[in-house]
Amino acid sequence: MAGITPASGYIESYWAAIVAIFIVLGAYGGVWLLKGKLKIDDALDVSSVHGITGIIGSLSIGFIATSKVNPNGPDGWFYGNFSQVYIQAGGVALAIAWSAFWTLILLYLFRFSKFFKLKVEEEIEILGLDHYYHGDCAYHSLESPEDPELDAGEETSLMDPHYNSINQETNSAANLDYRLRVSADMRKTLSARNTDTFHV
Repeated sequence: MAGITPASGYIESYWAAIVAIFIVLGAYGGVWLLKGKLKIDDALDVSSVHGITGIIGSLSIGFIATSKVNPNGPDGWFYGNFSQVYIQAGGVALAIAWSAFWTLILLYLFRFSKFFKLKVEEEIEILGLDHYYHGDCAYHSLESPEDPELDAGEETSLMDPHYNSINQETNSAANLDYRLRVSADMRKTLSARNTDTFHV
C-alpha cells in the first residue's frame, strides 16, 4: 500500500499489478540488505517497507503515468513523455535530502537532551524492552535468550505464573525476576544488533 499510493491516481490498474511485483521485491530486498547484511537496526523495517517501496511507486509515475487516468496529471515515458522520469527522480532525491536533513538535525538535538534517548542500555536491550518497561514478554526466544547452562526446570519456570511477577513500581533492572536474567557470559556475546544470535 505504501508503495503504490504515490502512483494510485496516475496509472492504469493493470500497471498497478505489475508495479506491485517490483514493490514486493524492493521491500524484501531492502530488509535482506539493510538488516540482514548491513546490520542496520531498523526495528520496524520502515526504511524498506515505506522508504524503498515509496521510491519505487514514485518513480513508476515517470514511466507509466497517463493522462487517461488523470487528465490533470502527466504522461510518463511509456506514453511519450520521457522528461517525467527526470521530474520524478528529482522529486525523490529532494524528498530524501529533506528527510535526511531534518533527521540529522533532530538526532543532533536529541543527543544532548536529557528527556530523549536514542538507545537504551545494552543490558535492557538484551533482556528485552517488554520485560523492563511492561513486565511482560512478547517474543520469548527474542527477548529471553536461553542460557545453555540452565537446566530444564529453570527454563520452563519462565512460563509459570510467577514469570510476570515483576515490580511494577520501579524501572530498575535490579528488581526484575532473577529468572529473566541471562548469564554474564551471554551478556558479553549477545547483542540485539546481531540478529544471527537470536532464533525466532
